Parts: sequence; structure tokens; C-alpha cells
Amino acid sequence: MSARASITLAALLASPWPASAAQTTTTDEAYPRGQLPATVTPQRYRMTFEIDPAQPEFAGVTEIALKIAETTRRIWLHGNGLAVTEATLEVDGQPRPARYTQVDPTFGVARVDLDEDIPAGPAILRIRYRAPLNTGAEGLFREQVGGDWYVFSQMEPIDGRRAFPGFDEPRFKAPFEVTVITPDVNKVIANAPLASMTPQDDGRVKHVFAPTMPLPTYLIALAVGPFEIVGAPSLPPTSIRSVPLPLRGITRRGQGQNLAYTLKETPALIGRLEDYFGIAYPYPKLDLIASATIGFAMENAGAILYGENLILLAPDAPLQQLRTFGRVHAHEIAHHWFGDSVTPLWWDDLWLNESFAEWAGVKIAHAWRPDLGLGASLITDAVAAMNLDSQLAGRPVHEPLNDNARLNSIFDEITYQKGGGVLAMFESYLGEEVFRRGIQQHLRAHAHGNADAQDFFRALAEAAKQPAVVEAFRSFVDQPGVPLVSVRVAANGRRIELAQTRYRPVGSKIVAGALWKVPFCAKLLTATGSQKVCTLMTAPKAAIDVPEGVEPVAIMPNAAGAGYYRFALEPAALDALLARATVLSEGEGITLADSLAASFKAGELKLAQLIAAATALAEHPARQVSTALGTELAKYDDRVLDASQRTALQGKLAQIYKPRLQELGYDLRAGAYASRPAEEQLLRRTLLKLVAIDARDPEVRHALARAARASLDQPEALDAGVRDRAWTVAVQEDGKSFADELLRRALETEDGLWRQHAIAAIGAAEDPDAAAMARAFALDERARTDEIFSIAYSQFESPQTRNDAWTWYQQNISVLFERLPGYARAYTFDVTGSFCDPAQRASVDRFLAPKMRELREGELELARALESIDLCVALKNAHGRDIAAALAAP
Repeated sequence: MSARASITLAALLASPWPASAAQTTTTDEAYPRGQLPATVTPQRYRMTFEIDPAQPEFAGVTEIALKIAETTRRIWLHGNGLAVTEATLEVDGQPRPARYTQVDPTFGVARVDLDEDIPAGPAILRIRYRAPLNTGAEGLFREQVGGDWYVFSQMEPIDGRRAFPGFDEPRFKAPFEVTVITPDVNKVIANAPLASMTPQDDGRVKHVFAPTMPLPTYLIALAVGPFEIVGAPSLPPTSIRSVPLPLRGITRRGQGQNLAYTLKETPALIGRLEDYFGIAYPYPKLDLIASATIGFAMENAGAILYGENLILLAPDAPLQQLRTFGRVHAHEIAHHWFGDSVTPLWWDDLWLNESFAEWAGVKIAHAWRPDLGLGASLITDAVAAMNLDSQLAGRPVHEPLNDNARLNSIFDEITYQKGGGVLAMFESYLGEEVFRRGIQQHLRAHAHGNADAQDFFRALAEAAKQPAVVEAFRSFVDQPGVPLVSVRVAANGRRIELAQTRYRPVGSKIVAGALWKVPFCAKLLTATGSQKVCTLMTAPKAAIDVPEGVEPVAIMPNAAGAGYYRFALEPAALDALLARATVLSEGEGITLADSLAASFKAGELKLAQLIAAATALAEHPARQVSTALGTELAKYDDRVLDASQRTALQGKLAQIYKPRLQELGYDLRAGAYASRPAEEQLLRRTLLKLVAIDARDPEVRHALARAARASLDQPEALDAGVRDRAWTVAVQEDGKSFADELLRRALETEDGLWRQHAIAAIGAAEDPDAAAMARAFALDERARTDEIFSIAYSQFESPQTRNDAWTWYQQNISVLFERLPGYARAYTFDVTGSFCDPAQRASVDRFLAPKMRELREGELELARALESIDLCVALKNAHGRDIAAALAAP
């Protein structure tokens, strides 16, 4: 590295900017708003960072080996908020002065200008700069915990440019050589193994890391601070991986003991992924890094970053935390094949990363711990995505993108949950082994390189030897919307007639006409068993003959629940199916509940029928089936009903679900049901929410509030698996006194899960003083990003606090935006979709449309929020009479 890279941070921050390299910001000319030109490409990076986590800024020197394809005086690249003090371009060993300018102040497009032509060929660009350590998770950011300061990185999607200048696009993969100089109290973790540590004369230490495999900028990882590093035995070689794999956990001081479970179980997840892909883990080590302030995880190659509640698990960690750990951890490790090794060329194929990691994460986590009930998660997520996919303000899974302003909007349920559900549907249709061969072929062909959707489709076609299936796949990822398949039995009873259209809720402005190639499979229920029948539905209408010898008594139009579509049955056929609902598989029961709810939202089913269906499904043995429609009904309680109707619906929810809760029992003491099956424990947790929080049953609420009060001084009085439920009730029952005490202790605790449960409960406050306190805390600098959203969503969801929350949001939006990372600001638009009133809709539009223009993003989020209000108003109008009839006093 250049000798100038070893300059001290203090000296660099004090030095004046050379006039020849002064940075300006302008938008007076055309510049690339999406992909950069391909005429200059990075071949290798060398980067030196001088970081003291206790200081608000850091210094850096980035050296990029370039390949220039044609003579030029200008290089387009990325850099966002970097105070550049020197820029040079070395050609044939001779440095030439350059001028660096950030031309897009929002999304960090920059250019380097030279005074003379640069010929085609190799060159080295060197840029010296300083930049802030951010307070939110973008670029390099810092957090303070227990008096210690830590620095972490979060580069995806386009925040690498906040940490260093470069070519911040996924197609530009290159090796990185990283050096970090930091005070000697700190430890440093990066993507590659540490190669050397050299003490400096000023009390700092220089950490040099081995070169990485080719990586895109969004996967570069750094963590700097007084970490506790917990080693684990290296994973031994296998028939797939010929070398050991070092494994470590990294966390803030005092939390190392809570990494034991994660380090113990990680080898099993890696082993299952290696076996499935038939390819060794692609990097030389794996570090698992915990941050106290983020609520997500990021798949940085060899150095995954997690919100600490995802990987720090106490010995008595509740089941819902174990479920989240297994699924998220498997997802992030799976990315090392899908996304890290094989990287999309551009963000329009983000789904090749996230859909596959979502699908693989569930598949592997379920195989790891079948008792945790993760197997149906792809189905529950897919039906949740259908609600968003049913709106006109939508987008396809695979979406063309030509503007950086649209990138944050693609990290949504369509990319993750719909994409994962579509993958599961085609795996089911093709068969697991065929699908697996296609995936393995794709990964092997593009290892440590880039690939796009066409590459994947080609691999799948070759493995399946069914080109028509590829076109079917594309019909689901290249267009938005949810197919609705109407099913009827012909008069002779031997033929099932199908018709497809696009699902449209009542009041929707969606125009009919979309067509999918639907892998349709039904289960024919007979007196003695069942028979699966399938067809690839390529036209608006199709038919399936009932096999000889099969006498169906009911039809389940989505066998195993694997299809990404909704269905409609004629009344008699629906009654016959509901009468046999308890024999359906978990996936089938989930999709039946979804299609029933969808029929109500389309105006085809009345509320009384939906309540009756909820009663029938409540007897299903699977937790997610038995409670699905209760959870759906509770949403109408919050948005559609008046006060007297809410009371009536709450009574019906209690009538449906309280008997099951009483049958299970609800002893709230810690460990009371620890020996019971996981599914039973999770069902109890769900029923407690339905009965105590949604149905507001006085008896159960009293028990929860009593245990909550006792738990503050006697932790054994309340099991961690239901703690958030009990604390929520206590905040609602006791008001500000309990909320204040909960917040005080939450800010003092070292237990991240305890704090998460406490803040979630505070966000559900309904008493005006307690609710105002919760909203005030969301603006407090001590509130973390996920806590801000938790409070905001809860306050907007409740009819008791929604209007006050809207006033608060309008009055404090500038402060809120300052508290949030840039990528998260437009996400706050989502909360306003909770309204169900035309006047409020106009207010939301009037206030947020200018904010959207100021942010230069958020168009999709605002459109979805406004459409959500429109659809709710239309639902309320369409069902006014039958709601009144269903909830009239007896």
C-alpha cells in the first residue's frame, strides 16, 4: 500500500483539502441513474481504513486496479458522502492528478475527471477520503453498548459507496485486500482470514487480511471493536469439502456465553447445505457477528452480520426464538452459494438471491429441527405475499430496474415470500431430484461469478427436459398478481373443470386479462383416502378427468398447499371440503383458509360464513391452520368495524378459541410446559394472543396481567415464550405506570430478547399517556431502528391510537427521518395504510406525496398504502349489511 495510507486519523481529519481534489456536488448534467457504463471495470481493490469506533469519522484510502476499454477522460463510479482529499490515476507507473465529484447527492453517483486522455488498458485509481461513521445501518456504522463503541458494516444494496469509492454494482466482482488500523483495544473481523497484525508507534494496530475471493461491493464486511470472540472447533473435511472450515462467534463484551447454541448447531446446517448443493462451502472461514442495534441479518461472505437476538440464545431460549434462529441462520448461510458465490448481474435479479435463500433456509431448517414446525413456513409466507400481490400497485418478482431510486422497494414480500413460494411450487411439480439437479448445474456453472435469470431458467430446462415448465416459471416471476382458479365438477361427476383469472379484491381497479401457466394439483378426497391429480394449466380454461375407480366426496384444489394461487369452489363443494377440513395436510389447511379469506375480500363470501369457517378450521390439529382465520378476523376488528361490532366480534373469537386454550391450559410460570411438544407450546402462545389481546377475554387478560406484574421482580413467574403477550396486556391494563417501569428496565438490561419483548409491549399501549410515551421513545436516540418500526406499526394498527399516531407522524416526520437509515425512510409510508376512511386517505396523500418527491423514492410504498385504504373502504361498503347481520346482538 501507499505510505500515505498509514497517516494517523487525527492528522488526516485536520489536514486541509488540496484545491486540486476539492469535492463538489451537482446535478446539472446527465449521469448514470442505474447501471454504470461497462467501459471501465474494477479488477482488484486494495483498501485501508483507519477506524476508531469512539470517533464519529473514519479515514480511508482506496486503490482500484482498473481495466479501461476505450480512451477516456472520465470515469463513472460511486461514492456517497465521502470527503475526498486526493485522487490520482496511475497509468504506466505515472500518477496523474484527478478530480473527484459526487454528482448525485442522494444515491452517490460520482465521476473522476482527468485533464488528458487516458488510453485503453490497465490503470490504478487511488482515492484518499474521510467519511462519517453512520448511526444507522448503512455503510460503516457505529453503536455504543455498555460504554463500549463498535463499528459494523452494512453495504446492501448501495451503501458500500458510503464506506469507500468503487463500482457499487453486483456485476463488478473483484478480489479485495483490506487493511484496518485501529486502537489496540479493538479486534477486527473482515471477509477473509487475518494475515498479519503489526503494532504501530501510536498505540494502534495494523490488521492486514488475506485477499478475498471475487466479491461484489455489497458483500464487503468489517467489524471493529472490543469484541468477545468465541472460537468453535473447525468443521472437519467431508467427502464434499476437502479442508477444515474455521468457525467463530463474535459479540459485544459479556455475551460470549450466549453463542454456545449457535456455534453448536451451525455445523449441522452447513453440512445439510453442502449435501444438498453438492458443493463445498465456498469461502475459507465463517464468522458469525452479533450487533446489538440491528434487527436483521446480512450474508456478507465469510462474515455474516446478525441482530444479536437472532444468534445470542440463552439456555432457556423460547421456541419462537429457536424457530427464527434456524430459519434466518440457514437463509444467510445458503446465500454463500446463492448470491455470494453466484451473484446476480443487476438488482432486477435480486430474487435469484433472496427467493432461493428463503426457500433453502426453510427447507434446511426444517430438516434440522422438524419438531419446530417450520415445514409450512414457505406456504404461510406465500399466502401473506398474496395479500400484497393482490394490489394494482404491485410489481413482478423479476422486475426491470433502471434507476437507483427504486432499489429499496424491491426488498419486499414479493422478492422474498412470493419468490420462495413459487420456487416451492415448481419443486413440488417437477419433483425434488429434478429441481435439485437444475440448481446444482446452475451453481457449478457460475461459481464465483455472475448469473442472471436466463442462466437459471436454462439450467432448470436442461435438468427437467421440459421447456414448457420454464415458460410456466416465467409466467409467475415476470408478471405481478395472483391467479384465481375456479373449480367445479361437471354434471357427470367425472370431470373437474377449471377456469383461471387474476384475483381481484372488491373495489380493485385491476383489469382482467392476465394469464399464467399454472401447475395445478388437486387432492381428491374419498371415503377411504385421497388421490392427487395434476395438470399444467396453460389456457384460461382446462379440465382434469377423475381417475377410474376414484369416487371423490370432496376436492381440495391445492394439493399439499404447494401452489401459488387462490381457488374458488361452488357452495356445495366448499361445504363438503370444510366438513373434512381436519383431514387436510397443514399446507392444504393454510391455503384453504387463505382462499376463504380472499373470497370474503372479493365480496363473494359473507362475514357469517367466514366466522363459520373459522369455527370449522379451529379443530384442525395444526396450529397455523386452526388459528389462521382467527388472525384474519382480528384484522377486520382493527380496521373495518365500529365499537359495538368490535365487541361482538371479540366475543365470537373468544367463543371459538378459548375452549382450545383452556384445554391446553395456560400456566404462565417459567418452564411450566417445557416438556410438552413444541407445536403445543407454540399453539398456546398463538391462542393467548387471539384470546387475550384480540378477543380481550377478561379472565385470560387478568391472568396475564397478574403474571406480568410479578415477573418484574420474580422472573420465574412468567415464561419467556409468552412474556411479550403478558407484558402487552399489562401495558394496556395498567397504562403508563407499567410502561414506564418496563422502559426503564429495558434500557438497563443486557438481555436483548428481554428488551425486544418490552419495547414491543410498550408499542401496543392504548392509554393516551402511555401511548404518547411510546411514540416519544420512538424518536429518542436510544431507540433502535427495529424498535421505531415496532412502535409505529403498533400505534397505527390500533383503532384507539391510530389518529393520534398520524398526528404524531406528521409533526415529527423530519425527526423520524433523521433517526432512520436512508433506506428505511420510505418504509414508514407503509404504516399509513392502516386507515379505512376516504378523508384520512386524502390526508395521507396530501402529506406524503411531497415527502416522496423530497426523498426521491417511496412511490411504490405510498401507492400501496393508498390502495390499501381504498380497498378497505370498498370492503366496508360492500359488506356493511352482512357485517351488521353477523354481529347483531342475539
